[in-house]
Amino acid sequence: GRERGAVRVAQHEHERQRREYERYQAAAEKAAKNQAAADRAAAKEAAEAAKAAALGAARAEVEAYEAHIEELTSVHRDAAPRVDWRSVVQAGPPEAPAPSTTASSVARAALDAYRPGILERLFGFGSRRPALERTLGEALANEETAHREALADHEQRVIQGRLWAAFASRVLAGDLTAYEEAVEGTGCLDELTEVLGADAIRVRYDVVTPVVELRVAEDAVVPAEGKALSARGAVSEKKLAAGVRFEIYQDYVCGAALRAGRELLAVLPVRGLLVHVDAPLLDRATGHVVPTTILSVWCPREAMEAVNWERADASDLTERLQHAMKLARGKSFAAVERLAVTG
Repeated sequence: GRERGAVRVAQHEHERQRREYERYQAAAEKAAKNQAAADRAAAKEAAEAAKAAALGAARAEVEAYEAHIEELTSVHRDAAPRVDWRSVVQAGPPEAPAPSTTASSVARAALDAYRPGILERLFGFGSRRPALERTLGEALANEETAHREALADHEQRVIQGRLWAAFASRVLAGDLTAYEEAVEGTGCLDELTEVLGADAIRVRYDVVTPVVELRVAEDAVVPAEGKALSARGAVSEKKLAAGVRFEIYQDYVCGAALRAGRELLAVLPVRGLLVHVDAPLLDRATGHVVPTTILSVWCPREAMEAVNWERADASDLTERLQHAMKLARGKSFAAVERLAVTG
């Protein structure tokens, strides 16, 4: 009987250990499954994040390309507002400032309305009059100081107005030094200089027909390949047709010429001006790339001011104006003679 009891105890212990092992194994399997699920979720999240990042980078690359093309083809659309020099001359001096008495009037009214109480009348203490008198005095002093400062500021504005009017008279009189100072002072060509580069603009001032000489970059400024976003969200690159590239480059060249015309017509009181554009071209006789005039255009004020610049195409508008521009098989510029006459 004792042996059978020992056997049963051993069997129970063995069964207990087996069940414990099975529980441990089930827990381990569940943990492994949970970890695998977590790993799959993390991998999926990482893949989605990488995909989103790649899509964002692709969009940014395409948007940068589109912005560059837009910049090349819309140079002509912005310009400084016109300066009305005649209005500057005719404008009178600013009106002198009137003294302000608001604060002192309030303080004076409070003092006038003050009535002493019975204790003040009987014993002479507790009076608010000294404080009210101080408030009035401070208000008068502050108003006087403010008026002196306003008069000094007015005097400065009067002097500046006289100087500005005198300068406007010089501009209207055709003073070429004033022309140059007006262009430099307004900074009307600064943005175009940023587009074309330093020393790319030269102006020869004249009362009748000012002349602007521009140097533009070669056609390599236009990308050789177009970029678009594919259906899968990747950057799709395709070589631009020669005709398409040239259309963009032509808009860039014509836009620069028109922009120069607009900027100077906004500042100078002239009826129009000539713009010559030079670009690097291959001289087949020497085999060297040399600056060559590829566009010469007359920009008359009346025609330029009638344009809806937000919708105008630079190349089409240039062809409407008096111009010299020669296209070689529609895919490149050729040398032209500069215009020498106007209108």
